[in-house]
Amino acid sequence: MSRLAIACLLCTFLSAPLAKAATVVKAKTVEVQSSDGELSELTIDGSSLRLDLGKKQSAKMTMLFDATSRTLTAIDHSRRSFTRIDQKTAQQAQTMMGALDRELARLPEDQRAMAKDAMRRHLNSGAVRGGQLLASPKLINTGASQKWEGYSCERWEERRGHHLIREYLVAPWSELGFSKLEVVTLQEFNKLLTSFSKLSPFMSASAGNPVGDLEAFDGFPVRTKVFQGSKVTEETSVFSAQQAKVAPGFDAIPKGYEEERLPTMSAPGRGKRR
Repeated sequence: MSRLAIACLLCTFLSAPLAKAATVVKAKTVEVQSSDGELSELTIDGSSLRLDLGKKQSAKMTMLFDATSRTLTAIDHSRRSFTRIDQKTAQQAQTMMGALDRELARLPEDQRAMAKDAMRRHLNSGAVRGGQLLASPKLINTGASQKWEGYSCERWEERRGHHLIREYLVAPWSELGFSKLEVVTLQEFNKLLTSFSKLSPFMSASAGNPVGDLEAFDGFPVRTKVFQGSKVTEETSVFSAQQAKVAPGFDAIPKGYEEERLPTMSAPGRGKRR
């Protein structure tokens, strides 16, 4: 979706006379061999999104997203710092990866194949088994319907070859109370998070996005199971979804936090020497 289209859509919703409370979704991720779990809280108010991640009630990390500017701010509370990622940053990464691909294209075919394989193994360490790089993961709609905790779900699977990686139970947006504007905001947030794994052809064997492909789902995963072989190793479940008013500044960076800028990205061989 283009920036102009998003802006027009946002203006349409923001000009509506009736205001709607924010949607707050709470979930818990539990590793099978651990009695403790990680809590996450997702709050979406129009074009603003906040995602808090951390154990119990103390967030270790917060992500803020503004759908109008497509800007993501990652806040590390332990370091009292934040980092911004916007479209310019993504474009710089695309330019860098494009330049890297061109450099690889100049290598002899055997060397190019070895270089790509080495990079893919480094970037996708979880996608290597027995010394062999596994097939790219594929998202599949099983066509099966299932009721879970009152939600009317579709069951999706993410597979690498014949191996099941994740199972998603996806509920309709409306059953969790998301408005159309909030759906757009969440989808744009998800696109920005996943875009970095699709910058270059040799990165296509990524381990996959734990949240899944929200556009493909056309809904929200209320339960996600992660598999290793035939065993479930991790499960994330939504335990609360409700409408609530948010305090002013819920999407603001805490005072006293310092910005940590990402390293400047430049094409191979063209970086400035210091």
